[in-house]
Amino acid sequence: MRHVVIDTGCLHLLKDDKKVLDMIKASGFEHFDMTLFWKGETEHIGVGDDYLDNAKELRKYADSLGLKCEQSHAYFTSGIDQESLNRRIEYIQKDMRIAEILGAKVIVIHPLAKVSFEENVKFFNHFIPLAHELNIRIAIENIWDAIDGKPVPMISSQPDEFLKFLDALNDDYVGVCLDIGHAEMEGLHTSAVEMINALGSRIIALHIHDNNKVNDLHQMPYTNQINFKAILDALKKIKYKGNITFEVETCYSHGENPDMNVPFELYPAFLRLELEIGKYFANYLDVE
Repeated sequence: MRHVVIDTGCLHLLKDDKKVLDMIKASGFEHFDMTLFWKGETEHIGVGDDYLDNAKELRKYADSLGLKCEQSHAYFTSGIDQESLNRRIEYIQKDMRIAEILGAKVIVIHPLAKVSFEENVKFFNHFIPLAHELNIRIAIENIWDAIDGKPVPMISSQPDEFLKFLDALNDDYVGVCLDIGHAEMEGLHTSAVEMINALGSRIIALHIHDNNKVNDLHQMPYTNQINFKAILDALKKIKYKGNITFEVETCYSHGENPDMNVPFELYPAFLRLELEIGKYFANYLDVE
């Protein structure tokens, strides 16, 4: 059975995981995607020797609210120096253990930008044995590289290269988290529908948000330029059975202009709208 899922990162301005879960519960959601990078590097939940205890405490709290963690999003950084890479591997391995404790079935991991195909294969091979051990699937997200601030394709941006990469990893515990907004960005020469048709059953998770088909805006569906009917029809065609998971954090928080942030008092209304859109999407896919 598919669920409508909200990512905890969209509510990061509440600055407390338990307050985030309280808000999610109060708004009617029952399932969440645990974002494991939004606090920043120094406050990352995977930092410190007590990260497993922290995860167990959060799981207990989520259980007390009747909330279930469906998936999680692992730490990432743009650095490609050896120190940054080592930290990223360490944190992702910790994140996988955190996600397993929380009950997540899937963990989303970004591939590396500005490195070779072979280096990306080596990078993901750090995590596949642990995925088997923890019985949690890795969902590789379609992201992009940037040159002079403009998006350009990389290993997971376009369907042919992405499929080649998945074939090289060749493991049942590895699939795709299709980010709808990323697939629609200018300069990547693809679309969400093209990615869905090509990747098919490899898609095990989604990140749903809207944009102007130029920038990565992470806005609520139906507020910008993406054609969600075409996307839903494509998902229905491939018989996608996974969850409806939103990633609309910029809808709530404008980092460059805090005065534009949604007031906390309006969070419940925005979250209820998000939930209703998710129910509509789920029903659209489930009706024969």
